[in-house]
Amino acid sequence: MITMSGRPVLRSRVIARSLLGLVALLACLPGCRRDGPAYDNLVLVTVDTLRADHLGLYGYPRPTSPYLDELGREGVVFWHAVTASSHTAPSHATILTSLYPEQHRVLVNGQALDPGIPGLAGVLGNHGLETAGFVSVRFLEGLRPGFETFDAEVADGEVFRTANATVDRAIEWLEDREPGRRFALWVHVYDPHQHVVTTRMPEPYYRHMLEDSDRRGDELLYFLQQEQGYPRDYLSGAIDRYDAQIAFVDAQIRRLFEAAAEAASPARTLRVVTADHGEGLGHHNLEGHGRNLYQEQVRAPLILHGDTSRLRHGVVTTPVRHVDVLPTLSELLGVPLSRAGLHIEGVSLLPLLENPSADLGIEPAFSQRRPPDERRLRIGWEPGIKLAAQNGAFKYIRNPEPPHEFYDLRRDPNELRNLIHAESTEKDRLRRWLDAKYDSLRRDHRAESPSDEIDPQVLEDLKALGYI
Repeated sequence: MITMSGRPVLRSRVIARSLLGLVALLACLPGCRRDGPAYDNLVLVTVDTLRADHLGLYGYPRPTSPYLDELGREGVVFWHAVTASSHTAPSHATILTSLYPEQHRVLVNGQALDPGIPGLAGVLGNHGLETAGFVSVRFLEGLRPGFETFDAEVADGEVFRTANATVDRAIEWLEDREPGRRFALWVHVYDPHQHVVTTRMPEPYYRHMLEDSDRRGDELLYFLQQEQGYPRDYLSGAIDRYDAQIAFVDAQIRRLFEAAAEAASPARTLRVVTADHGEGLGHHNLEGHGRNLYQEQVRAPLILHGDTSRLRHGVVTTPVRHVDVLPTLSELLGVPLSRAGLHIEGVSLLPLLENPSADLGIEPAFSQRRPPDERRLRIGWEPGIKLAAQNGAFKYIRNPEPPHEFYDLRRDPNELRNLIHAESTEKDRLRRWLDAKYDSLRRDHRAESPSDEIDPQVLEDLKALGYI
């Protein structure tokens, strides 16, 4: 089912783009599947802590993402993609395995993925693709299983690698790799954060955002308050800094994709951009991420871009999930993937692109907060489990203690009016589904209980970054 979840001021534009783009997809994608794999190669970029609603292609009025906007005008944009967690390592593990955190057991940063769990690199590598991963923080080292090449190196005295440095490493690999062999490359960049990277501010981009704030003035403030729900008493320079970091990353993604086009046929290379989660930036009077499961933290961009004769522009408004990424990419790369055999949670989204009314049997999107530790309890986190379920129209958040939360996302996309005490069959349905889903996931662990043993250097990084 196609539903619209964009802002009212964007609705007509999104509808027009959706109709035109999906007509093109209807004509294109069946041919892709008849002719075998649509693509030989994959470049997957995950941008840490990137909010979808701070990108131009998702309606943001500032010049944060000129290159991603260009990809969005040519490729497939998923308007409502939901992450499995608001924490980095669990969310990335879900993208790579099509399993939820309770299943793959990567629950906090620094934990390792069980090598016995099939993931993107292993699945594609078993079918002859050369696989490489370049990540910008050491605490993602545990996601190495399955990659032939994996680089989580960070310079001495640093706790993360800036996007340009990580992209440099990836480009070196593209230039040196064996020509002619199919490949899958994953690149993770870390820069867009509210707090931890302010000392590494990309100054030209920051000045550009300050100039933009001066030029737009009250118009920008009105958008942030009325369209995105920022509180009137919480509009600070953090937004300028965050937007500058996005613009810097946008330029680095351009560099990476241009280098990939030099290294292999661009017509045969699939380019994908998503994020692990978002950032608070003052929404709900909250900063950072990890503690909550509001939309500003669990709605992510998801863009697929490739040769337009195989994958033409469309805006898909049906809600999708990060667990759907692995089966979708596998099918586009012509790699057989038995959903039942692997017992994965996601489904391929290609039938949805071919037929917008296709019923894929997609469950509501499930999200789980990372478990709180002693430090988080000391700074005000509630002890216990926090879960969320959403279906595009409604969202239910189960807090560790009542009151729980229920939102009508169609009328209240910023989740400002909690309807938990209102009579609603949708509320009851989502609550029952969420309880049953979590009970099912708790019985479906694919790995042993996560170990508390984390590399000492990774622990130091996590402390310096404010995670522990």
